[in-house]
Amino acid sequence: MNGSEKTQPNFFDEKANTYRRYKWITLVFFIIFVLFGLVAFKNEITPENIRYLVKYIDFENGFSGASEGSTIYYDADSNNRFAIYHGDLAVANNGGITLFDSAGNITMSDSFSMSNPIIVAGGKYLVVYDLGGYYLKIYNSFSLLHEESFSYIIQSVAANDNGLICVATAEKSYHAALLVYNNDFEQVYKWLSVDKFITDCAIAPDDKILVSTVRAENGDLISELTALQIGKNEADYAIPLSEELPIALLPKRKSVLLLSDRALRNIREGEITKEALFDQDSIDLFTLGETVSAVAENELLVGVNYKVRVFDVDANEINSLNFSVQILDMKTFGDNIYILTRNEFYCLENGVETRVFEINGDYAQFEMLSSNTAVLCSDQAAQVLILE
Repeated sequence: MNGSEKTQPNFFDEKANTYRRYKWITLVFFIIFVLFGLVAFKNEITPENIRYLVKYIDFENGFSGASEGSTIYYDADSNNRFAIYHGDLAVANNGGITLFDSAGNITMSDSFSMSNPIIVAGGKYLVVYDLGGYYLKIYNSFSLLHEESFSYIIQSVAANDNGLICVATAEKSYHAALLVYNNDFEQVYKWLSVDKFITDCAIAPDDKILVSTVRAENGDLISELTALQIGKNEADYAIPLSEELPIALLPKRKSVLLLSDRALRNIREGEITKEALFDQDSIDLFTLGETVSAVAENELLVGVNYKVRVFDVDANEINSLNFSVQILDMKTFGDNIYILTRNEFYCLENGVETRVFEINGDYAQFEMLSSNTAVLCSDQAAQVLILE
């Protein structure tokens, strides 16, 4: 090529130059737009609006890379409560709540004063409420989103994966008030009762509201499970139970589990399809799950001798185990039952096949990250246990 020849422009070079020009023009307009918004709407840019902006953000599981022996340290407190929320470990006590990732980094924290904080980890929101108190707070993985105070004590709170939250409390002239809130934390439903007391509430995957209650009638204890729907005044069904105290509810895809101090019942379309009976006042621990559940009965008045009864999806008893040591915690995850004692951690695969793992540490509670990953929690630290 000699000096008089001109190089022909390359097609791709021309496209690249055009792209760069448009990129810089777009960036300039974006900066102008942001500056205009900050100036024009500076009075509307508040912490509350920022919280609303981020409330639908999902975050990656903080424990997705957790390895055997990973340890998280937090302030020592015998009142610590725990939950797994979007992969982070939530630790709450009387002074506040903190979320930790697997490296022990704090991803969110908030201070409050609650006498008996209870954590409810829904699929969308993390709720902390003061059981027997008046305050409730709602979070995502990043921030406090909403807080509410009530005139009467909070008896129970439930949340489902769709973002609905129900609060069991009371109102003037009513012993029971069940309040339901939507994704925007607006009250969309209220159920009241003059003579009943709420023992538990739950929200089904299809947003049906379930509430267990108790009342006195002529000296007798009358309990009831009631199914409600938002927008309907009449209950879908109500199942009365005599001389029983409802303890817990679990709505499943096709049925409802109701645990009382005398029985575990499977209820489908308002009918009891199966029940397993217990000796009254014998239930010490329990865990209810979609496919398997378990109830630990202490057969001794002094000391411990546990009989753990395992039930399938329809409340049929499928297994029974005896423990002569203290059971500290028991939970369901997927198709398995998990049990924590002082020196051992049990996995009951499908509720039947038992695997035992030796542990060392002063652990009193645990949370399940996956079917083969447990987070063992003591008063001051949590450690990851891989079940292999």
